[in-house]
Amino acid sequence: MAAAVRPRYRAMVILAACTGMRWSEIAGLTLDHINWHAHTATVDRQLERNATTPVFTPPKSKAGIRTLPLPTLAITELLRHLSQYSLGPAGLLFTTRPTRY
Repeated sequence: MAAAVRPRYRAMVILAACTGMRWSEIAGLTLDHINWHAHTATVDRQLERNATTPVFTPPKSKAGIRTLPLPTLAITELLRHLSQYSLGPAGLLFTTRPTRY
């Protein structure tokens, strides 16, 4: 599936496959929620759909707040993504296009 999507979204697909994160959690991921040394991502919020500006909301339940391990494949894809695309508003790793927000 990662090979079938646009390169801009490849890291999102890899991250979902490696961690089980929901789309809104991945869409709301910011650089400060990744611990590069520990190879983990902290999930404590999600991006609200249809927002015209980034709006973060809590996960669906308290169990949704968690720290997930990031395998080497996910780290590699995130680093590749960051080398090719700039951060979005509020430090979002993934945006549909640079001028969306």
